[in-house]
Amino acid sequence: MLRRTLAVLWSPRCAQALSTSQADAYLGNWWPSQQETFQPVLDSGKAEVIGTVLTGTQYAPAVPGYVTDKLGITSLADLDAHADPSLGRRFA
Repeated sequence: MLRRTLAVLWSPRCAQALSTSQADAYLGNWWPSQQETFQPVLDSGKAEVIGTVLTGTQYAPAVPGYVTDKLGITSLADLDAHADPSLGRRFA
């Protein structure tokens, strides 16, 4: 009988699992954030991309509407104006 296991793993562990044949598939890749982790595995030929779910998406900060309304944020420059360096966040 074929045994299947589903596991929730951190992306570097997923890349390692793919490269050592401990995993057959990984469905959670967000390329802008994980390219550095997965590109070496792809370049080595130990894994391949067989399909893409989304194209034409953007990778950018998101701000809740109540924050944009309260602070008048309409651009990234506005976010910078409300940054709090001590918190490591762009807006207060």
